[in-house]
Amino acid sequence: MPDESDSDVAQRLGRMINATNREMVLVTGSVARGLSDRSSDIDLYVYRPPEVDSTRSMESCLAASGARLVFGVTTATGRFEKFRHDGRYVDVEQVNLDALEAIAGRVHSAQVEPNDIKIIVGLRDALPVTDAGTLSWWNERFVLTDQVAAAEVARLGSRILSPRALYDLTWARSDELSYFARILPVMLAGLGLLGAVNREWVGVEDPKWMPWQIERLPLQPPRLMSIFRDALHSPTEQSTQAAGGVLRDILDLVDENVNDADTRAARFALHLASTPENRDLGP
Repeated sequence: MPDESDSDVAQRLGRMINATNREMVLVTGSVARGLSDRSSDIDLYVYRPPEVDSTRSMESCLAASGARLVFGVTTATGRFEKFRHDGRYVDVEQVNLDALEAIAGRVHSAQVEPNDIKIIVGLRDALPVTDAGTLSWWNERFVLTDQVAAAEVARLGSRILSPRALYDLTWARSDELSYFARILPVMLAGLGLLGAVNREWVGVEDPKWMPWQIERLPLQPPRLMSIFRDALHSPTEQSTQAAGGVLRDILDLVDENVNDADTRAARFALHLASTPENRDLGP
């Protein structure tokens, strides 16, 4: 159908799936976030009640659209299938709603797992094909509470290291791959801490749309993403020192906005520098 937007295409395909009495069908990913182009996949999630089989193929549902099944696999929570439709891929993942109940339980007890956050972020940004009320109800259960924020600070704070020390121990010694492997987890941990500050889920384990997520946060250091990009794309003593300064600013925001947060270990790690006596110890 000419003149259809990516969102229109996704909604049309989602309605074809919903016609077989699924509980909640969502458009997720880049299409839902308004960041897609013609090379982007269309991502559809189908959340189904426990009494309904979540492993049956959706091939017959989408056949009338011309979508062709590329492959499908049963997952721990349902089924994942990739289709080819009009020159692009359509990913359809069916999930048993028991999986969301389990995540809600972990949020309530402040024992959230990294993959939980990926799913929660997907739900938060999703466009409902039908039943927007159900989606809102689930999102209300996934609010990032003060207790969860403190737990996230404890989890992510342990990943903080000094960007300048990493530079001296890797890039400055012509070990570029080690630099990238070590600096990225540090930056992502800092962005995750910023999510805790703002009581907003930030999917650091799935950073594809990270700039878009961070732009939405009201509390953040000035020029955050610009400084991190400089340290990533143009590593120097100065750019990595500046990145360390941003991480300290994030820890300041944590102390100001997250009760019971302990940033002492992260601050100590930021103060570590590469000196002749520790230069061969590695980060």
